[in-house]
Amino acid sequence: YDAAQRPSASVDREGNRWSFTYEPVSGNVEKITDPLGNMTRFEYDATDNLTARVNPEGDRLEFSYDGGGAPTTVTDALGRTTTYTYDAAGNVIAIRDPLGNTARFEHDAGSRLVKAIDPKGAVTRWFHDALNRVTQIVDAGGGVSTFTYNAKGNLLASRDARGHTTTYTYDDMDRRLTRTDALGRTKTFTYDPNGNVIRTVDANGQTTHHEYDALNRRIRTAHADGSTVEYFYDAIGRLIRTTDTEGGTILMTYDAQDRLTEEITAQGLIGYAHDVLGRRRSVSVDGRISMTYDYDRNSRLTMLTQSGWGTATLDYFITGQLQRRTLPNRFSTRYEYDDTGRVTRLVYERLAGAVLGDLTYGYDMAGRRTTMGGSLARTLLPDSASASNYDVANQQLLFGNYTSTYDRNGNVTSVLGPDGFATLVWDARDRLRGATRVDAIWTFDYDGLGRRSRRVADDVVSSYQYAGGDVVRENRGGLELPYLRGLGADETLGQERSLAYMIDGMRSTIGLVDDAGDVAQTFAYEPFGRAATSGSAERVRYQFTGRERDADWLYYYRARYYNARLARFLQPDPLGLRGEANPYAYAINNPISNIDPSGLRTYIAHGCCNPNMTPIQDFRTTMQTSDPDIRFFNWSSKLFFDVIPSSKTPSDAMLQQILRDLQNEPLQPGERLNLIGHSAGGIIINNVSNALRASGIAVDNMITFGTPLFPGTINAALPPDVQVTNFTAASSGDVLANTLSGPNVINVPVVNMTAEGTKDFLTAHTGYWNNAMVISVVQQLIKP
Repeated sequence: YDAAQRPSASVDREGNRWSFTYEPVSGNVEKITDPLGNMTRFEYDATDNLTARVNPEGDRLEFSYDGGGAPTTVTDALGRTTTYTYDAAGNVIAIRDPLGNTARFEHDAGSRLVKAIDPKGAVTRWFHDALNRVTQIVDAGGGVSTFTYNAKGNLLASRDARGHTTTYTYDDMDRRLTRTDALGRTKTFTYDPNGNVIRTVDANGQTTHHEYDALNRRIRTAHADGSTVEYFYDAIGRLIRTTDTEGGTILMTYDAQDRLTEEITAQGLIGYAHDVLGRRRSVSVDGRISMTYDYDRNSRLTMLTQSGWGTATLDYFITGQLQRRTLPNRFSTRYEYDDTGRVTRLVYERLAGAVLGDLTYGYDMAGRRTTMGGSLARTLLPDSASASNYDVANQQLLFGNYTSTYDRNGNVTSVLGPDGFATLVWDARDRLRGATRVDAIWTFDYDGLGRRSRRVADDVVSSYQYAGGDVVRENRGGLELPYLRGLGADETLGQERSLAYMIDGMRSTIGLVDDAGDVAQTFAYEPFGRAATSGSAERVRYQFTGRERDADWLYYYRARYYNARLARFLQPDPLGLRGEANPYAYAINNPISNIDPSGLRTYIAHGCCNPNMTPIQDFRTTMQTSDPDIRFFNWSSKLFFDVIPSSKTPSDAMLQQILRDLQNEPLQPGERLNLIGHSAGGIIINNVSNALRASGIAVDNMITFGTPLFPGTINAALPPDVQVTNFTAASSGDVLANTLSGPNVINVPVVNMTAEGTKDFLTAHTGYWNNAMVISVVQQLIKP
C-alpha cells in the first residue's frame, strides 16, 4: 500500500506483480501496469468521472456525461460513438448506435422495463405483478407468453405463445420437485438435506442416482443402464479424475494458479502452458508441442504456430476487431466492418496478395443480415415443404415428405422420408449412441466429460483428442489429422498441416486452400445447413457454422445433434422455461443472422453484503424479464473477515452448484451460460469461469460490477475467451471497483448516487443493483 493506504501493488503466488498509481489530488487510479510492463491509463474530468481509458497500445475509449453524472456517449478509437438517453428517473430510454439506429425503452413508475422498440419499430412488451415478477411477455409478432408464480416467487407454470403449458412443483425449501410438459410427461427430482439432487426420474421412467461427499461435491452418478461416473478431487477441491464405466478415465493436473496444465484420456495427453497474465502459451499433444500462441500488449492473439506447418498471423484494427488473418500457407482473409462492428466484407487472398474472391453482407436497422453478395456468394435452396404438423410439445411430426417419432424424453427416434427410413438410438443419459439408415450405420461413444470421443461410420473408426471443448487431433481410420485451432470455440482454421479453411461470416467452411494457394474444394449451404461440395464431403468434417458433419442430414453440436434437412435439433432444450422459445428450433429460425443462440442460463453471485437486501432481490426479479430461469448463489458474505480467508471456498461451492445443475440439465449447443457477480461475487464468478473453462464448459458472458482488483493474490487471471463486461462506479467513490483490461473486456462507467445526488462509498459500491443503466445493459447482454 502507499502512504494513503491505497493498494500500490498486487503480487500473486508465483511472484507476478501488478502495480497501481493514483492521481495526486483526486486519488483516482491513473495507471495500472501488469507483470509484463504493459500500462493502461485512465483520465478523469473535474468531477472525477472517467473520461478515457487508454490501453497499452495507446488506443483510446472515451466517455462523456450529463449534468447528473450519467454516461451519455461512448466513443471508440475510430471515433464511432454510441449515445445513451435517460428519463427523469435515470432509466435508459434510448440507445443510438454509430449508424444512427436507435433502440427505445419505456419504464413504468417503478422503473421496470415495460416496452422495448428496436430500430425497425418491432415492439416487445413486459407485464409485471405487484411483486415485480414478469407475468407476461408480448413479442413483436403479437405472441403472448405467460408466467405464473407461487407466493415465494417460484415459477409454477409457463405458457407459450401457442397456448401450451409447462408446470412445476416445489418442496417447502423451494427446490423443484417436478417439471411436466404440455404432453403430461414429467421429470422428478429428489434431494438430500443439504439440497443436493440425489435422484432424478425422467419421462422415460429412467432413474439416475447421485452421491456426494461431506463437502457436497458429487462423487458418483449411477445411470439407469448400469453405467456409473465417479469424480475425485485433490486436497484443495480441484477435480483431478473422472472415471466413467463407458467413457474411461480422465486425469487432470493444475498449476499453482489453478489452471489446467495436463489432461490424460484414453486418446493421449494434452498439455497446456500459460504466461504470467494467464494467457495460453502452448498446447502439447502427447508431450510434443503442437501449437504456440503469441499476443500483443493488449492481449490480442497475434501469432498461432502449429508444429510441422508454420505460423498464422493476426492483425487488428485499433478497436480490437480482427483486420486480417494469414494462415501458414499464406492464404489470408481480410475483414471489413460497418460502424457498429458488423462484418460487411470478407476478402480472400492467396500467395502474393492475389484475390481469390470476396463475400459481402448487408443488414437492416435491427442488425439482421438481409443480403449476401460478392464473387463467392452461393446459397442453395431447400426442398419445398407444402405441409407441416407439430404437437403441443413443439415436436415436429410432419415436415414436407418427412415424418418423425419421439420417445417420452423428446428425443427423435425415427425419421421417414423420400431418402429412406432412419432410426436413432439414445442411451439413459439422452446421448445419441447410434443411427441407422438403409445405406449407412453410425455409432458414437463419449468420454467422462460428455465429449464425443469415438465415431464409427461404415466401419471407419474416428477417435478424438480435445483441448477443452475443441478437437485438436483426430485419428480417422488410422490416419492422424491435426487441426489448427484458434482460441475461440469452433474456430477451426486448417487441417493436416496443409489445408487452410476458407470461412464465411457464419463461421461455415466454404472452401479448402492448399499450400500452392489453390482452392482445392468448395462448399455451399442451404440456409439451415444442408451442404453441397465439389469433392468428398468426408474430407472436411467441420462445415456448417464450424460444427462437425456426420451426414448430409446430421450434425454434431456437442450436447445435441442437429438435422439440417428438417432444420431442427433432434432433442429439446431441457430447460424448457422460456415461453417464447421453441425447444427444437435452430438459431431462433433465423440461421442467416444467428448461430443457434437457442438457450441461456444465468447465475448471480452477491458480494460481502446481505443477499436479502431489497435492491438485490429486485435486481434478481427484474432480470427474469430476460431469463426466467435466473439462479441465485447464496454464500456467507464473509470474505476475509475471520470466517473465509480466501475466495476459494465460495467459488468451489458455486462451481459445484453449477456442475450439479449441468448434470441434471445439460447445456445445449448455443445455449448461453451467463455469470453475474457483484464485489467479491465478481471474484467468485471469475474463479468459477476459469474452472468451468478447464473442464471444457464455455462461459459466454461474465458481468461484474464493483469488483476489486484482478488479478491479485486471491484472484485467478481473467479467462481470455469469455466476454467480460465490467461496470465500475469509481468516479462516484467506489474505491473497490476496478477497470479490467483485455481484448475481451468492455468497461462501462456508471454513477451511483444517493437520492439527494451526493456520492459516498456505500452508495457507490452497492448502487449497481438498482442502477437503471446497469439493469438495462445487463438485460440486453443476457437475453437470447
